[in-house]
Amino acid sequence: MNRYLEAQHKVIADVCEQSVEQIKNWGFQTHTFEEWTAIFEEELAEFRCNVIVAKNSGYTELIHVVAVGLAWLANIKMDDKIGAEPAKEKK
Repeated sequence: MNRYLEAQHKVIADVCEQSVEQIKNWGFQTHTFEEWTAIFEEELAEFRCNVIVAKNSGYTELIHVVAVGLAWLANIKMDDKIGAEPAKEKK
């Protein structure tokens, strides 16, 4: 369990570092669902290429995917007025 928690802390730190880099490069991002989907899919495609073509773990690219997802989630939360409960999906 200890190794897992150490790894998880490192991953979270790496995602936070990448998030800060993205904010430095492009500022705080606000996009439509379609725009976020395109950005997320582009990062995911880079991850796939990295793993398939370069034959490596893709760790760095996956950190980028997660950081973009985090920015997308922050955009959703800002639109929801921070602190609001997530909308419940209709069944």
